[in-house]
Amino acid sequence: NSFCTLLAAPKLYMPQASTEAVVPHAFAQHDFTVVFADSPGEDPDVVDAARAAVEKELRDLMPSRAAWRNDVRWSWAPSNDAVTVSDQRAAAFFAGVLRRHRVIRAGEAEIRPASNASADSTRVAETRMNLDEDLFAACTASVTIADATVYGDADVVKVITSLGFGATPISGASAYGGGGGSGDSPTGQGDGTSEAAKAATMQALTREGEIRTIKRRLFVAFVLTIPLVISMILAMAHVHTGLQKPIVNSLTIENVLQGLLATPVVVWAGKPFFVRAWAGLKMKSMSMDTLVAFGVGGSYGFSVGAAAARAFVAHSHVRCYFDTAGTLLTFMLLGKFLEAYAKRETGDALVSLMSLTPPTAIVVAEDGTERTVNSATIPRGAKVKVLVGSRVPVDGVVVEGTTALDESMVTGEPYPMERGVGDAVVGGTMNLTHGIIVEARRVGEDTMLANMFRIVRRAQSAKPSIQRVADKAASVFVPVVVTFAILVFLVWTALGQSDAYPNEWRGDHESPEVFAFSFFLATIVVACPCALGLATPTAVMVGTGIGARLGVLVKAGEALERSPKVDCVLFDKTGTLTMGKFRVASVEWLNADAVRSLDARLDQHAVAAAVAAAEAGSSHPIATALQQHCEGLLSEGEVGRRIKAAGQVRVTPGGGVELDFRVAKEGADGPLHTIALGSLRFVEDLARNGPRTRADGSGENSTSSPVSPNVAFRDFPDASIQAAYSRGRTVVAGSLDGVPCAVLAVEDTIKPDAASALAALRTVGTGSNVTQRRIVMVTGDNEAAARDVAGRVGIRPTDVYAQQLPQDKVRVVEELQAEGFTVAFVGDGINDSAALAQAHLGIALGAGTEVALDAADVVIVNSHLADIVTFFDLSATTMRRIRANFVWAVGYNLAMLPVASGMLYPLIKAQLPPVVAGIAMVCSSLSVLGSSLALKCFTPERRVHYAEAGDAGSLQSDEDDRARLVASG
Repeated sequence: NSFCTLLAAPKLYMPQASTEAVVPHAFAQHDFTVVFADSPGEDPDVVDAARAAVEKELRDLMPSRAAWRNDVRWSWAPSNDAVTVSDQRAAAFFAGVLRRHRVIRAGEAEIRPASNASADSTRVAETRMNLDEDLFAACTASVTIADATVYGDADVVKVITSLGFGATPISGASAYGGGGGSGDSPTGQGDGTSEAAKAATMQALTREGEIRTIKRRLFVAFVLTIPLVISMILAMAHVHTGLQKPIVNSLTIENVLQGLLATPVVVWAGKPFFVRAWAGLKMKSMSMDTLVAFGVGGSYGFSVGAAAARAFVAHSHVRCYFDTAGTLLTFMLLGKFLEAYAKRETGDALVSLMSLTPPTAIVVAEDGTERTVNSATIPRGAKVKVLVGSRVPVDGVVVEGTTALDESMVTGEPYPMERGVGDAVVGGTMNLTHGIIVEARRVGEDTMLANMFRIVRRAQSAKPSIQRVADKAASVFVPVVVTFAILVFLVWTALGQSDAYPNEWRGDHESPEVFAFSFFLATIVVACPCALGLATPTAVMVGTGIGARLGVLVKAGEALERSPKVDCVLFDKTGTLTMGKFRVASVEWLNADAVRSLDARLDQHAVAAAVAAAEAGSSHPIATALQQHCEGLLSEGEVGRRIKAAGQVRVTPGGGVELDFRVAKEGADGPLHTIALGSLRFVEDLARNGPRTRADGSGENSTSSPVSPNVAFRDFPDASIQAAYSRGRTVVAGSLDGVPCAVLAVEDTIKPDAASALAALRTVGTGSNVTQRRIVMVTGDNEAAARDVAGRVGIRPTDVYAQQLPQDKVRVVEELQAEGFTVAFVGDGINDSAALAQAHLGIALGAGTEVALDAADVVIVNSHLADIVTFFDLSATTMRRIRANFVWAVGYNLAMLPVASGMLYPLIKAQLPPVVAGIAMVCSSLSVLGSSLALKCFTPERRVHYAEAGDAGSLQSDEDDRARLVASG
């Protein structure tokens, strides 16, 4: 009944002459996908068997027991520069599942021949493989094959079948793990299979197939076990019924009926346990199912033997354990059923994300006609109509209409956001007030929503090191328990046969072997480390889901584990601590009388209009700030009424801009003037040396004076300029016909939550356990600007690194790591990507570049610094819950083993019945699941407060500027 689905791999390069596939360690940071999906109508019997097979073939597979539809990682930890997979089947399997996932760049995952092979034969293997139900996957690497012999689909299928699984080649892959989605084509047009894939993924996330299968088996087992439980209770109460009458020799009616009832329970309902246990044993691996199979199979087999003995021996009193086998298995199935329901709750975040994209959308054609289409088939550039009460199906830009959007489910913003023409919108957001038309920019699996889904799914399947330790402990624990249980049986048997304990301890006609077998069964069942296996993955899945809801995307579970250890946080400045949007901090209008002497109509309104006109054609953020500030001082449309440009803006790279204009007043155009804006050196050079060629032909090649003959040249005020420099501001000087007319100080706005967020990050722990994190700023900006920002957000001057190039930022991270710090780096730009990758924990702001987002371990969707505090709080809470789960799981096993094995029997004179041991094991697993699900109650503490952006006390407001202009006008 096992199956797997192999997604298109046209040609793969596999070893022939050599059977070694070399995996360079340098490439071990990228991801490829191995997806194991549930098969409709099939029993999920192959899960643990697949896990065992892959673990043996590829050494360090990290499956997540609680992950059912996720990307998994292989983690290579080589002692040298490369890992060599010498087994040809392992090399073939590894190459067969290598595929470039859309979340990584082309070329990062590839199969390439060795240097002696033909380069023309090199191709990227794009393969994804689906096995049954649970997910496994691993870290990616570039695989160098010693020979470029071409292998096709049939060869890969042969490799997989050699591992004991069936395989069928199919095609396509979508963002949600299925066949060809819209994002597979440049236009975003798909064949509709992505909707089927999405539906299949939704079914896997809700565990419908697994729950339906377990429910069917549980129902049959429950119906058949009720009579077994009744007969067990009657026997314990010593109630004699007619069922105790013998049929053949000592074989009673009760024995036969219990055997008939227990057989379908064990053989059919319990089939998955035995299939997985047998597959594991074939691969020399023991799992939790091994213990269940030993316990149930042992009690059933013992009962069959006992029944045969009773049938052939007249006075045999060997006890049958059919009731124990059936009842025990029923409780195991009940535990699996409840566990599956609980696991479904841990995937709520993914289900919510998938449900945000509407299945259909209204596309508006060029002629205005409308048609309803599948959302997965919307091409890029299409116009999509979004009605009130519906969700936006794509990422795009509003081209018509204004509305309010509820973005809370996608970005975590709690309040509706106003969006109008030109504003970007995100797919999955709810339209609240008015209909709009959106031009599709990103569709299918390129959308922010699909990317969020991938990130959360990968994070939920990634295995932190603490889970690897737990898995290793569990893998050792199972054979130890089996060995211990056998020793328990042998010891109690030996003690009974040597009369080392009173015969009264045993029941009537109960042999020492039967008495010992009860201890054996109880030990096997109660020691099952199911809770240990669930402790980490369930908490990680719930924690990452909560993070996604709060606007914090955790790419890997290891980020949750590393964050509580971080004791140094590095921040980039521009765009991270600051808004990355410049504003005019202060304006000083100069030489008003001298400027008026040039032209009586050159009042400060006209000068402000000239500044706005000169900067209007530039996309530089400083130019935009100057333009918006000056336009804000004037009434709407006043720039065009005040002045008329007489030519194009002249730009001097690294210097500034010039614009020739005439003052327009009362319909008459005045003489030609030139305004220059830029660095102090640029403007002063122009004032002394004259402008470049002007609109009237004067300038470089003319004899016209650079400065009006009626005005003597004046220097710019040094005090104002130095004051601006001391505050870390950028100074823009302005001159009119060579006369200094303005000094404008421009600064980047500090984020309103910066100071409070950094203060919250600095303090770690509570009460007497409070420690301090080191907060450091590293920036490419000048020293004065860096120190000014650092002072306003609470960073010490000694922790400021200014004028740092991208490679210098990496060096700073390495130096701090060499000092023993666990370093987190927070950034948003391309120049931060190397530092993000170098740090122990990389945190990228969602408004940053795609390169930075790819390099980071955590993405802050809203770019709010307060969300970084939320991430650290969530990580600490999740890790505390994982440790509590471990303590409970380990403590439970250690506490129950002495009771189950009979160590305490001489004191308490009571056995732990195997059925009760099974109930206790189920309750232990459910308690761990409940503990993890309790993480859903997490709410971020209000430790970050928002201040007014910038430094209001030191800035000259727009209202003050406007009042002064009115007074001077």
